[in-house]
Amino acid sequence: MTTLIALALLLTLAPQGEPAATGAPGTRAIASSNPSLAPHQSRLLDLGRDAAEAIPVDPHERDRARVQEVVARAAITLGDLKRAERCAGEITTWRRGAVYGELAAVYAERGDRAEAERFMRLAQDLGPRVLDWQRDRIRVGVARAQAILGEAERVRELEALVSDAERGKITAVRAAKATPEQFAAILEDVRRSTASGSLDATANALETCIELAKALDADEARWSEIDAVFAAANGKVARELYIGALLRLADVRLDDVAAHATAREKAGALLAQVKSVRDQVRWAAESELPITASIARRVARADGNDAGISELERGIAAFKSNEERVANVFRGQALRPAAEALLALGARDRALEVYRWAIESGALNPNARPRAEDLAETCASIAVAGIDPDEAMWGRLNAIRAGLVDPW
Repeated sequence: MTTLIALALLLTLAPQGEPAATGAPGTRAIASSNPSLAPHQSRLLDLGRDAAEAIPVDPHERDRARVQEVVARAAITLGDLKRAERCAGEITTWRRGAVYGELAAVYAERGDRAEAERFMRLAQDLGPRVLDWQRDRIRVGVARAQAILGEAERVRELEALVSDAERGKITAVRAAKATPEQFAAILEDVRRSTASGSLDATANALETCIELAKALDADEARWSEIDAVFAAANGKVARELYIGALLRLADVRLDDVAAHATAREKAGALLAQVKSVRDQVRWAAESELPITASIARRVARADGNDAGISELERGIAAFKSNEERVANVFRGQALRPAAEALLALGARDRALEVYRWAIESGALNPNARPRAEDLAETCASIAVAGIDPDEAMWGRLNAIRAGLVDPW
């Protein structure tokens, strides 16, 4: 991998109306490239970025890069692409290429071919330090951008270069652009993948089916074939992956509610199946709550926000009763999705309570590295959620940043 390139950053003071980031040593503000980004969102991204960069590269380069990627992707979600580019440029591992690939896809979706091509080149120009599996993951992101641009031949060329584990992901990319005439051939590939017994191939087959359903506005005959693939895959992939795929398939049904009379009923059946799969497993509390938060969001879409909040509150109560058994390094990653879901379902005050809970949980570890990771991820989450922290929350976030010192 090439060495980290020093970027000429446009440094600004804290925006008017926002208190300076006192207690956050080293924070360097980046001017937002999205004029609709609120000042508090920009400030949260700066604080998260600074917390991530506080982690020493030696010996924590991988952990540092992972949370830098989290902040960069949060900037992409908020439409601040220049900030995301600058954040990505500071990553010293293959994850820089992964962010560049995502930026290429976003620019392709915006119709900016020149920028999409630039980021595709940057994504793939990472030098010899990148391992083969890492390069393959980057190529999947590049293939997505190429597919959006209509470069089918270039997508096929990349597909031929990657390992079997990643090839199915590019098949899913192609499925997103499939025509009705291509459905049968792609589905036959999917069936072969699920019959192979490979966990990676089966997981990729499920993603391909989701993309087919989205791309083709699948009629019920095709839906039956897709449902059969999911049934055949049950038990062949990790439960978390299977549940996630079922939920994304439910999203496709819910997106069709306005156009298809039976879509809500079909989505309800998928959600019932998800709950059944979840309830068959005795999960660790930190694993179950994010799953329940994802389910609650779909329950709300199908049956209203009150139903979704009730589903989620049961999950939060279960987590609370088992909290002492959860290592403090895992508590924040369970609580953040719950807070995000509560906010999405209109329960703002309750979401703030859960965010405060997550902040305090993330500050418990005696080592600074996990505290830094948790702070960066929480700041990114709050920024994307759109919450403007009150003075007390700002003070707590900055105090945690100020405390990021040895031992790491």
